[in-house]
Amino acid sequence: MVEPTRYPAVNTLLADLLTRAQAILGNNLAGFYLDGSLALGDFDPASSDVDFLAAVARPLAPETFTALATMHRRVAASGRPFATELEGSYIHLAALRRHNPADAVFPNLERGPDEVLKWATHHSDWVIHRHIVREHGVALFGPPAMTLIDPVSPGDIRAATAGVLRSWWGTPAAADAIRAAQPGYLAYVVLTMCRALYALAQGVAASKPAASAWALRSLGGRWPPLIERAQRWQLDDGDREETIAFVRLAVAAAAGV
Repeated sequence: MVEPTRYPAVNTLLADLLTRAQAILGNNLAGFYLDGSLALGDFDPASSDVDFLAAVARPLAPETFTALATMHRRVAASGRPFATELEGSYIHLAALRRHNPADAVFPNLERGPDEVLKWATHHSDWVIHRHIVREHGVALFGPPAMTLIDPVSPGDIRAATAGVLRSWWGTPAAADAIRAAQPGYLAYVVLTMCRALYALAQGVAASKPAASAWALRSLGGRWPPLIERAQRWQLDDGDREETIAFVRLAVAAAAGV
């Protein structure tokens, strides 16, 4: 059997999670896929979450949701490596096909030791998640994701990226978070902005390494030294204001979308 990732501890966790989900969902589980950094190939064991998307044939009944919530609490308490880094959603097939703001509330798990499965609204960033799962998602169970998800157009990816930039990164709270965070967060922000700029320019999602390499080739002036140091995760307290300026560059790029 081909392992889904090159990280044995992640593979063990995912196998356990899938077995537990299958026991609860039975034939309602239509597919189980890796999303995010594990799908794009830029997973960092020191900082990345373990993103998954479970496709279900029908919306979950209340008792099924409760059983899944209990299961996720037990997984988080298991002590397995990465058990509290799981992040994912259970989406029924009709809604998975294409993002619809009118049908966008699903069982969702965020990473963290105190997080629980809860109903949450999927916003425009899930346009990008669908694109990643469709084009890059690793199937642990079920058919290829592209059979369940419609193609996501470059225009939709650009609009979703612009929406995320405007709704969070363009706010004073985002700048305050950068000023208050640990230095390692600065590299994450710079690489995330490289991904956003790439998506705005190209209309597709890319891994942080690919997007930052593109940004080095495409952006001149003051930005290459910042990006190069972010690639090495070597930004420090003296880079906070420059990181905020880079965020503002990305937000400004979204203005015309």
